[in-house]
Amino acid sequence: MVPAQVLTIEALPLSANGKVDRKRVADLLVGQGINETATYDPPRDRLERQVAEIWCEVLQREQISRLDDFFLIGGDSLRATQIVQLLQSRRIGPAPVPLFVLFSSPTVAALAGHIRKQWQELTTVTADSDDPIEEGTL
Repeated sequence: MVPAQVLTIEALPLSANGKVDRKRVADLLVGQGINETATYDPPRDRLERQVAEIWCEVLQREQISRLDDFFLIGGDSLRATQIVQLLQSRRIGPAPVPLFVLFSSPTVAALAGHIRKQWQELTTVTADSDDPIEEGTL
């Protein structure tokens, strides 16, 4: 992984307990024009809106562009875990989203595309099945 840009600062801002204050670091990056989306591209459909709402909730942001990179807007592995858990608990997709998917599809559009593909595969398997499902069998 190679950063797109580098910002040199004298010292990392720390919280009262001596840990790196990630919110202030993110604010510094935004103030320098780093980590900003060029233009806001809103979610295009219901599925993208649902994914974006979960991201906003977890990342404590008012809005997220469908093309914002999860890790560049404050996401980390703990928050990624929260997102995949919320996707599952709210039944956004037909199957759980593996954590690695968020790492390989770090935008709302890409993650929604993965979930959309899950739904399409489920529909294809059901439609192509030669075995009729009898009432009461499952």
